[in-house]
Amino acid sequence: GQEGGREGGTVGGIGSGLTEVYTLKVSLAIKKNWTFAVTRDVNLRAVVEISIAEDGKILSSKIVESSNNSLFDTSTLQAVKNTEYVTKPPTERERRLRINFNSQDLSE
Repeated sequence: GQEGGREGGTVGGIGSGLTEVYTLKVSLAIKKNWTFAVTRDVNLRAVVEISIAEDGKILSSKIVESSNNSLFDTSTLQAVKNTEYVTKPPTERERRLRINFNSQDLSE
């Protein structure tokens, strides 16, 4: 692959296919533990940044884009907390990820 044009540690921009696949795996693992009472007409979205240890333990999480609904934001952080461990990151680059939470994902 090409190096050089890498954005300063932001995942979700132009990244490697490996990063995208790993982010999807982590996202699915976390969302299994996610619950929120969905109101059909409301579309809420939050982005959570997580830090992952080499062994896959989730070290920390924080809201980087709020939904402006504190209950929704709290539900996303609780899902991360309840997950604890995810698949080991393949490289150092994948130890910090951003996960998108959208209320419409829950209504399916």
